[in-house]
Amino acid sequence: MIPDRWFRTVPDSSTLSHSRILSRVLVPLARLDEQIADYEAMQGCRADLRMPIPDFGGLELAAVGGVLLIASERPFTTMQKRTRFSLIVPELDRQIGIATQVGAQILEPVEKILPGRRARLRYPGDVIAELVEHRPLTGERPHSPSPATAGRRTIGPNLEVPLHELPAVAHAFATVIGYPASPGSSPRTHHVRVGDLLIAARTPAL
Repeated sequence: MIPDRWFRTVPDSSTLSHSRILSRVLVPLARLDEQIADYEAMQGCRADLRMPIPDFGGLELAAVGGVLLIASERPFTTMQKRTRFSLIVPELDRQIGIATQVGAQILEPVEKILPGRRARLRYPGDVIAELVEHRPLTGERPHSPSPATAGRRTIGPNLEVPLHELPAVAHAFATVIGYPASPGSSPRTHHVRVGDLLIAARTPAL
């Protein structure tokens, strides 16, 4: 059981049709409530996840729209700072297999944590992401989210890579997330959208 102040709208990620990718924002634990309120106001939606991760020195997580807030009383490690995204995946072992087929490297192997299981991978373009498989705890039920505060304006994750790496990075994330890449362009910047993820590559200035 988890205390009443912790909740997950989707305790079992095996029900997801595709991986959910979230930008990571590292914050001091004392500011977590303030940051949750700020991101709820900015995106017009309520937090749908809040829970502790005691396995890593007392972290506390909260997901709001396209953002994962990671709070700690301790200084964050270099690896935590370098990790760009968190992916909530339906099946961790399957997602790792898919990721390694498109060139990802396992930096931290699968281990059990309170939400379920996790691993950390490096993707093409030197992009580090943490993959987490959520499974319900004993007696846990899906949390019913509160009504939206305004029109939803989700802050989706974004990534900028060198132009020559754009095809490989876009292919890797399209394969892992489970969305086809949707290309587009502007005069100086090439863009590829993969689900909620926007990948951009700026061409050299003339």
